[in-house]
Amino acid sequence: MNQNESDKDTSCGSDSCSSSEAFCCARDCADCDKDDAEAALASGLVYAGVLYPELKQHDEEKAIHYLRQSIEAGDKQAIKLLMDAYLTGKIAGCDCSIKADYNRWLKLCEELANKGHQQVAYSAALWFAGIEKPGKDVDECIKARFKPDADKAIYFLRVCSRGEDPDYSDLAVNTLCHLLTRGNDTVKSDASRLETVLKEEVAKGNSFAQAYLSKFF
Repeated sequence: MNQNESDKDTSCGSDSCSSSEAFCCARDCADCDKDDAEAALASGLVYAGVLYPELKQHDEEKAIHYLRQSIEAGDKQAIKLLMDAYLTGKIAGCDCSIKADYNRWLKLCEELANKGHQQVAYSAALWFAGIEKPGKDVDECIKARFKPDADKAIYFLRVCSRGEDPDYSDLAVNTLCHLLTRGNDTVKSDASRLETVLKEEVAKGNSFAQAYLSKFF
């Protein structure tokens, strides 16, 4: 919900309701209905200080609370905004009340990956595998903490391969096999480990792992 959309929210009672009224309306809706992703997103952005900044409602914990509520309600935009905040301390390029935080970023990646968000899992895997690197907008404190990690890369690829989108699942297993057969500066080639990982995934019912197990072994 952007500012113009909020100002036109008919639930406020008129097309010309104030930013304060629009915010209160959104927050009340979010508190009453946990599935109202749009209201939770708007509330989170106000507390983050990027929507209706004139209200000066900056509150990091409340911003995180409502953005996470929006994510739980299925809003994919909220995922990107909160991830960006944890990585850069900004939302949509604007300074916000949410500080860049490596631990919170990693925890959110793990939570979302395990809930089936394959894009999050795959992106994290590429970072940890050293295939992609943090961009220029990523906060220096994150860059200082971040280190490529083979185990984390393999973990995120395995989780990604179990998701519902077959394209992502196949891509994840293909990337896993490529890394463990050819290796790179982070992930060392290890055919034995690849066989073990694929067999473990097959035991979990991973059909994509089964296909690659048959191909390589």
